[in-house]
Amino acid sequence: MNAGHSRVPEGTRTGARPPFEIRPGSGRGRWCLRSESEHPFYFDHPLGHLPGLLLLDMALTAIERTVRPDGGALWCHRFDVAFRAMAAIRRSIEAEVSTDGPHGWHHCRLTQDGRLVAEAVGAMSDIGPLACPTNQSDPAPAFRPVAAARVRKARAENVFLGEPDPTQRWRIATAAEAARASLAPERDGVYRPTYLAECFLQLCRTAREVESAAEEGIPASREILVQLGGVLPRPLPARAELAVAFEARDIDLFFPRDGRALRRVSTVYIGKEDVGCLYCDAIQL
Repeated sequence: MNAGHSRVPEGTRTGARPPFEIRPGSGRGRWCLRSESEHPFYFDHPLGHLPGLLLLDMALTAIERTVRPDGGALWCHRFDVAFRAMAAIRRSIEAEVSTDGPHGWHHCRLTQDGRLVAEAVGAMSDIGPLACPTNQSDPAPAFRPVAAARVRKARAENVFLGEPDPTQRWRIATAAEAARASLAPERDGVYRPTYLAECFLQLCRTAREVESAAEEGIPASREILVQLGGVLPRPLPARAELAVAFEARDIDLFFPRDGRALRRVSTVYIGKEDVGCLYCDAIQL
């Protein structure tokens, strides 16, 4: 690798294959990122553009590198990303990070060839001491992943959503159970927000299973993701057993909502304890 280039922290700390490389740009808060076009998670199956979750991963990594250039541990307790245009796969992404809001909020613009493809905001804080998970099952039930096609995956190891319990809470694979995956589930002892966002997106895909039930292989995408966010007030220890469920709740947005989009919101649980929420807007095709 050329001098000045570095891989994202997940690749060096967990052994997961890095999805992109990042190097400093011209000035503080400026970064150049280039995706790994054959990454076994983000390109689990053929795509014609960079996936939205990868753009979120890039934005949060650029924010972390700007806030803590020494690589110190941070927790992202709130994020929101709006997707503005499709991003080509084999072209670099430029990130520009600025602090322009209260309480440590950082704003990141992602551009490609001068065109805005996404913008994100994120609030970062020190991880600090981790509270022991509460309301945990003892022993935990076996993780039973949903069928890969239901969540538009080709590789079974990239499925992080388990079948729901009678209360319609869908179990999330623990960091240990997702260890074979190419998307790192945790870092510095806590779940990565990007991993939790993917678990939520997999939940959203199950809501479209009626339309795709008759299709063979990976069902075609019938939605365009336009916004994705999360509110995760405290670090969630990687040893905790999490679940996610669709539940209506009010969300304060940082970007204007697209009136054409369908809103989905979920609550994240440790046992019976509400520990955060995830949401997205998507235009249905």
